[in-house]
Amino acid sequence: MAYLGTGSVAAWANWDGVSDSIRDSHRVSSITDQGNAVYDVNFSPSFGNDDFAWSGSGARASNDSNCLCGEKNGSRTSSRIRLRFFDNSADAREPNFCHCITAGDMAT
Repeated sequence: MAYLGTGSVAAWANWDGVSDSIRDSHRVSSITDQGNAVYDVNFSPSFGNDDFAWSGSGARASNDSNCLCGEKNGSRTSSRIRLRFFDNSADAREPNFCHCITAGDMAT
């Protein structure tokens, strides 16, 4: 049984950052590879505004350095968030496993 309502997860995605294929998602219409380990997570429907909360993570298939996730500042809209992935040295890293979870009020 899914919990939908105030405070619930509004949208999420699990995708492969190397092949750019979505493994599974909810209310994510697509993932756009912007190059150099930067991805747009596109929502459908959009949020009511750009004040939604998010969390993300990434992982590499090998024993490579950690793969951290951060928001690309100044590029968030109500219909997408731009995420970048990097290692402990702040070098761009394309992860094999990408995850993004959002919470907030989506338009109906």
